[in-house]
Amino acid sequence: MNKNVYLAITIEESGLFYSWAYKISACYNLLSVFAGIANLKSVNVCDTWKQAKEIVAAWNEAYKKNGTYLFSNPEF
Repeated sequence: MNKNVYLAITIEESGLFYSWAYKISACYNLLSVFAGIANLKSVNVCDTWKQAKEIVAAWNEAYKKNGTYLFSNPEF
């Protein structure tokens, strides 16, 4: 049986933050996955995809409210 792992991931760039939910097969080497994510700040394992998305939404909302959301003033 191939299970999934649900993650709430946060990156930091120049003091600004962005979080997103990530679903990955439990058979993947997580160290390799994390090594490929630049500026990784935190990773939390969640029980469900829904829980991961809810956590990410709350974090991003908090970053927006406190002015540290990475995409508040995009430079692109």
